[in-house]
Order: sequence, then structure tokens, then C-alpha cells
Amino acid sequence: MNANALLVVCAVLLCAQLAAAGPWWLPECRYRTTVTRATPFRDDAPRPVEVAIDFPRLLERSGIDREFDPATVRVVEPATGARVPCAVRSEWDPRARRESSYLTWWARPEVGAVGAFDVYFDTDGANFGATPVRVNLPPEELLANPGFEIEEAGLPAGWSISVPELASLASGVHTVDERSLRLHVDARTDEELPREVAISQQVDVREFAGQEVRFACSLFPERGKLGTPVTIELVQLRADGSRIPEFAIQPRWMTVEMAEGQLVEFAERGHINPEAATIEVIIRLRLYARNAFDGTPPTEDEREYTVWLDRMSLRPGERWPWPAAAHGCFVEGALADAPVNRAIDFTGRRMLMFTGASEGTLTGGRYNPNRRSVHWGPVSGTLEMWVRPHWSSADEGTHSLFYAKAYMHRLQSHLRVFGGDDAALEFTISDSARQAHTVRGPVTLEAERWHHIAATWDLPRAHLQLFVDGAPIASEGPGPEPWPATDDPNDPGIELGQGTSPDDRRSIPMQATIGAGPSGSYTAAAAIDEVRISDVVRYPTAFEPPATEFTIDDATRALFHFDCEKHGTHAGDDRFVEGFLVCEQQPLAEVVPLATNRGDTVEERMVVVAPHASEEQWERNRAHTKLPAVRPEAELPDPRFVELRRRSVAQTVTAETGPLSVQVGGDFAPLMLASSFRRADGAGDVTTLIPRWRANDAVVPFSFEDLRATLAPGARTDAERALEIFRYALQTTNYYDAPYCESIGTTQRDRVSYTLIRALNIYPFDQCGPLNHVLRYLFIAGGISSNNAPGTHHQFEQAFYDGSLRLFDLSPRQYWLDRDNETVISLRRMTEDPWLKVRQEGDINAWMPGIRSSATFGSVVKHHRIDVPLRPGERVSFGWHNEGRWMALGREREPVHPARIPPFYGNGTLIWEPADAGEAATLDNLALDGERSGDAHLPRAPALCHLGGATDGAGLGRGHALGLLGRWRDLDGSRAWLRRARR
Repeated sequence: MNANALLVVCAVLLCAQLAAAGPWWLPECRYRTTVTRATPFRDDAPRPVEVAIDFPRLLERSGIDREFDPATVRVVEPATGARVPCAVRSEWDPRARRESSYLTWWARPEVGAVGAFDVYFDTDGANFGATPVRVNLPPEELLANPGFEIEEAGLPAGWSISVPELASLASGVHTVDERSLRLHVDARTDEELPREVAISQQVDVREFAGQEVRFACSLFPERGKLGTPVTIELVQLRADGSRIPEFAIQPRWMTVEMAEGQLVEFAERGHINPEAATIEVIIRLRLYARNAFDGTPPTEDEREYTVWLDRMSLRPGERWPWPAAAHGCFVEGALADAPVNRAIDFTGRRMLMFTGASEGTLTGGRYNPNRRSVHWGPVSGTLEMWVRPHWSSADEGTHSLFYAKAYMHRLQSHLRVFGGDDAALEFTISDSARQAHTVRGPVTLEAERWHHIAATWDLPRAHLQLFVDGAPIASEGPGPEPWPATDDPNDPGIELGQGTSPDDRRSIPMQATIGAGPSGSYTAAAAIDEVRISDVVRYPTAFEPPATEFTIDDATRALFHFDCEKHGTHAGDDRFVEGFLVCEQQPLAEVVPLATNRGDTVEERMVVVAPHASEEQWERNRAHTKLPAVRPEAELPDPRFVELRRRSVAQTVTAETGPLSVQVGGDFAPLMLASSFRRADGAGDVTTLIPRWRANDAVVPFSFEDLRATLAPGARTDAERALEIFRYALQTTNYYDAPYCESIGTTQRDRVSYTLIRALNIYPFDQCGPLNHVLRYLFIAGGISSNNAPGTHHQFEQAFYDGSLRLFDLSPRQYWLDRDNETVISLRRMTEDPWLKVRQEGDINAWMPGIRSSATFGSVVKHHRIDVPLRPGERVSFGWHNEGRWMALGREREPVHPARIPPFYGNGTLIWEPADAGEAATLDNLALDGERSGDAHLPRAPALCHLGGATDGAGLGRGHALGLLGRWRDLDGSRAWLRRARR
């Protein structure tokens, strides 16, 4: 066991001993455990408390072969010995797909104290009366008519429905009690009725303002072939009716395009704003599909939508962890008089990040109108902290105490120490014109001693200061000219800006890091406590560093106490600063305390109820083990021993043949370079479509229906299906190798692109965003609900299954596992526990919020089919036709290594060699030229030549190949188009 793990266990043992120090409260009861709050109370408002104690597991792991009796549970406050009214309740757990229990009661906290309660319980046959207190309990539900069971004029009482004509009450396959809310649209529905529906209800939350809240619901898209978009908003309103910018729960965690036939169940937690008086719950659905991009409308079957809603729930409740939270990265703090006095030890890869903008700005898609809602001083300010370095300033090395970046990774501010003979403390800040200003002074810091460090800025006065232990060590300015600064993100007087987005004219952090530099570099290697950011210059001259905890005042923009807590607070607004703590240790302990009453003695012990997952399990389930597709950067076979042999297979297909299957094989994964189709001799002169065909067991990508039929047909669970879809996407769409390039005509790209499928049209692209956007289409086609999840300077994709969104990323070929080393996590889960990404792959700044954005609540689009007409004399060919044009960079343009040739459907080239007569196409100002070919690497074949006259040539093909057949530049430089005619 390492030292940090030992600290965790010792901390838990200490809590158990302190809580159990009093006498045994109920002599007849045999068992007692203790639950503790993860962080100290910061206010004294009464609040509902919840903790999901798994009593049966605790008994089993303790070797007690008896049945737990919920009626025996008693909660006692150790400090007073008073019994607290409590209840054991059940809730539906969509992730476990079962009912689970939780214990709840009212806590009346003392500011600065760490909440702890003794929980007494027993088993069947206990010798004391089971008389739990059932009065003064936390509310179980805030919504009126949450299950839609109460009917009023044919609709659910208590709910508002924007288009009531589409709603009814009925019983469906997933109805829990007697009724569910049913929304239905088909071809017979009045065309004048809107197809976007909102179901809403307002709830009074004054009593629970500033506290946690849980929302849950169940949606079942019975019909909706192309997907049904849904987004859920918990809008917060003040007593005067004005809207609060941030939502109680971010809508992005409850926004998804639902796949037909897949049950979607949400259960998410959030925070009620301290100013909130009501919450309006709004469920929005779009029951329509837009036309395909060629104008083809959805069929009657595709226009039919049926969605069932059930299991609605909204309740307050502060959830305490069980087992208790592990605090291995927390050490003794700087202030002995602080209630808890802890600090974070920033060693190794540890760091804590936060955003400069408020949550309302980040999730509402617009700037918060309250200019002081930011977590920084855009015009003037003070950054201060207590630091206990594990080094002295005389030691060589650079240590970053604070680092902040603006949009596009531009430096916004930096506080760091340069050690050595000329040790110095340096602070840099950028103004709104993106001009960096620096102040630097000599510094003496002693190892393992607490020092107070402060930096101030006043941009209009062109003035910077540095203080160590209250003494000024350096100053820059005041200067004759002000440095550009503003607190208005839309300030017309500022041209550039150094803020959170391209048009933000302020100088504030998009993402800020405490305890490390860019991407975790130059770690502080120090314990840090009491970090405060103000929007005023607090120290114009020398001062005595405060020996007590900072308190919130009107100038406080961010304050982190670090007393076993990663989040901070600030004045006004939501009064909450979300902290993203990166720590290599498990977030929860493995053990819980159990005391057993033996009559004359009480036996105390720690019971392992949640053992941490093994490294072997990690190796079995991580992405690079489960995904056979690897990047071309992997080690390649020796080209001296690799021979690329071309083989061809010919087959005649008739109406009686059925689906065409082609078997391909080889020593390595087979590559199909091309597949060509032409009419057989004697087949007549009627135009037909090319046949559907399949190579080995490869997915057939010709239509949405083909994808549904061939994407993971043998998957037994949604989890298996999602992984198979992701695997297919990687094999098909993520070819990337920077040392090689593609020559297109006279131009040359500087890198080999990713390739992807977009609406069944395969073409090259090289950005993470479009890649992951397309993955969503594949998930929907395969029957998995999905959403497009924006990060910061990156794009993810989330598949929904087993009650949660699951994070996939085509760009690095990656998914991320939870602490159980088995379950794929969501983007939200990653923000709660950033080590889940750090331990696997990638820069955590990519997923951490920073840029203002909102949930992507889009509408679905009809997918076109790749139906290609074929007439006598014509040939249609698919595949990797330009493999000879991939060359090595930095050399004499050598051809690409055979092992690097992209897989089947790599770039999706389609070549149509048309005939000059027939009913399938009309060539107006185009003609066939059999003497020329547009590609030296292809066999000689007829080419289309522009005849002149009108600038735009046009050809009409009666099929569904539009998108594959588009604009090109002819040999003589004229432009020509090929357009499909509707049929």
C-alpha cells in the first residue's frame, strides 16, 4: 500500500472513531455505521440529505448471514445523541436497471463543521420494536402528477403541453403504473399543427434555493425511424419572474437524438441557484424529419412519430458519498484557526482548474448580463494564495503556481517561480489588446514553510505589483498610457479581446489552472491553500497577510478554501465556481466503518465494500485492447516481405441471385480497391440500379436501412452494439498519417486527411468536429441514441445506453473507462473525475468547459440512398481508385507503403462512365470524349467534356446518387455540374 492510500484509510478510521466515541444509543440494536459529508458546511441552511448505503452488501462483506430489515434503521446525531427522523426510500436507477434504496433525513448544519451521522440498523428478528419516525421528512417529490396518472380533460393534470392535439394518456410497453403521456404524429396529422412539442411544469423551490436537486424521466421513442431529438431544461426564475442565466442542470447532459425503439432514461443532479424561487421543467421534442439535402421528403412511414413519457421526478437532496470520499491529496493547511484547515498538495500531475466565465455563459450560449459574474478581475484585480513549497527558491527549476489561457490557447496570465541563484517570482497578464505585461522580482522561499504570495493588476493605470509575505518585491508602472481593458464582452471600443471566445473583448481566463502550467507542465510541487481572486487591488502597499480564512465580500470573484473540497465560491450570481481537480487517486474509499454491539463490548472494524478495480481488468477493457483497428503510425511490416497482389472476382447478378456477397482474403486485413458494375451482355436496354452487395461480413453503407441491418446484427446488448458501431467507424473513417500527403490535380495537401461517412456519402475531411458529428448518424442508424458533445477546441460524440451518455471520440480512437475499469463514462463523469481522462489519453483542456455554448438540440434529416442507375454501355465503380497518388512527404514523393493503403471505402471515390444515349441521363452541353482520362492511374475510359456555350453544363441522372455526383472542373478548365432529376 502506498503512502497516499495509507493516509486515506487512516482518515476514514479516524472519522469512525470520533463519530463512535459516544455511548451506544440503542442497546437493543446490533449494528452501527457512520456516514460523513465530503466537505464542510459553508452555510447553516437546513437541507435534505441522502446517502445510498448498501446495507445488504455491508452485512454480506462482514460475514453476517442475516436479512437486512429497513424498518430498523435509525439516524442519530453523534454530537447531541438526538435521534433524527429518517426514511429508507427507493428510486429507479436507470444505470443499474433496478430499484435501489437510499436513506434520507434533514440536516441542520453548523458552518465550518463536517457533517457526520451515526446510522443504526439491524436484521430480521431484531428484538426491538420497528417504529421509525415518519414525520418531518424531506419531500419525496416536488412535481405535481409526476407519473401522469391524474387525468384532466383527457390530458395529464398539472402539466402544460404546447400542442395538446398531439398528446394523449395511454398505457405502453414501458408504462410503470396505469398511464403514460403519449405524443403521436403521422401522415394524417393536421399539417398546420407544429411538430415541436414542449411539456412543462413550474415548481416552487424557495425552500431549497442553493441546494442540490435530482431530476429523472423516462422516454420511449416507439416510432421515429430517423431519430427523435429531445432536450430537457430546468429553467430557474427569481421571485420577480426574471430568468437566471444558468440552468439547475446543464441541458447538455439531457439532450439526445433518440433512436427508434431504444428506452432513454435520465437521472441527473445539479444545483439550485441561491436566488431561485421557481424551476420550470421543460421537455422539448421534435417530431419531424427535414427533407434530404436533395429535396426528397420523408415517406409516410418516416413521418410517423410516437414517443412515451413516464417516471418524471424532481426532488431536492444533497447526496453524500458511500463509501466516504477519499482525501489523499489534501494535507494540513496554512491557517491553524480554520474550521478544517486543509490544503491541496500539488505534486506529480495534480492540478485544479476552473473557468473564467460563469456557468450561465458557458451553458446558455450567451454572455451573462451581470458583468461581475466572471471569476476574474477584467479591469483590475488581485490573485493571492498561501504556498508551502517542497523546494526552496535557491533550487534550480521552474514552478507554476497559476496559469490561465484565453480562447485559442493564448496566454491570459501566469504566476510562476524561477529557482536558482537569481530566484525570481514573475507575474504576467494580457490586456484586451493581447499585449502581455510582466512584473518580476527577486524572491526567497523556504522549503516546507508557508508563504503568502499576491499579485495585483490595474490595467487602466498600467500598474502591476508582486508581494511575498505582505512585503512588496516588484512593481511595474503606473504608466503614462492605460492598457486596453473592459468588463464588457461586447465592448465596441476593443478590437481583439483576450477572453473566452472569439468575440469576447475582455481579458479573462477561458480556462485557469492552479498548481501547474500549460497542460500540467511545471508543476507547483507545493501545498497551496486559500486561493482568492478579486476584481479590486486589495494591497496598494505592504500589508500583514491574514491569519484567518478569507470571507466572501463584494469584490470576491473566486475563492477556494481547499478544505477537502475542490469547488469554490464567489460573490453574487450563482455563488459557485466549479473546480476540476486532477488527482491520481481514487475518489472514494474502499471501506466503511461497522460497529457491532456484543452486549458488554462494542467491536469496531473497517469493512471493504467497494474494492477498487484491478489493473488486469483495466487491460482487458481499455480502448486499445478492444479496438483492433490501429492508427497507421503503428509499426508496419517490413516492406521487403510484403507483396500487394491484385485479385479480381467477377459475378453475374440476376433478380433471382439475391444479395451479392463477395469473399476477400489475404495474410493481412483485406483491402478492396475497387468494385465495378456494368450491364451483362444481352441484359436488355432497361435502366436498372446497381445491386446491393457485401464483402465478407462488412457493413453495407448504401442506405440508412442497410446500415441498420448490417451494423452489429449479432450484438446482444446496447453496450455491445455501440462498441461495434464505433469499431466500424474507426475502420472506415479514421485514416490519418501526417507523414503522407494526397495530390489532387495540381495541389497537394500537407497531410493525409481523415475520411468519413456523412449522410452515407463518403469523402475526406480532417477535423474532429465533423468526424464526431458523423458518428452520431452511425449510432442512430444502428439503433443507439446519441448526441454531439462540444468540448473546448474539440468535438466528442456520446452514445446513450444503460441509463447514461457514453463518451466516444473518433479523433484519437478512444473511449474512457470509469473507475470500475469496465464502464464507458460520459463527458459529465469525466468532468467530475478528470483523472479518468488523464490516466488514459489526451489533454484534459479539450473536454473541460471554457467556451460559451449551449446544448445541441437539432432536427433530424432524411438520409438519401446510394441508388446508382446503370444502362447498357455504362460502368459504375466504387472504391480506392487513387491509391497511386499517395506520396511520402520529405522525400522524393515515394508511393505510399502498401500497409498504409486505407481500408475499403477509404475515400469513397465513385466513377461513372456514362453512355451517350438512353433514358437515364440527358447531356445538354456535355459530350463523351473517349480519348482523354482525368486520372493517369485509371484505365482509359470515356470522360465528360464541356461543349461551351452556357457557363454551366448540366446532366440529369434519374437515380438517387446526388452527392456522389457533384461539381467538377473539366479538362479545359470549364465548370460543369451533374444534377439528379426527381422522379
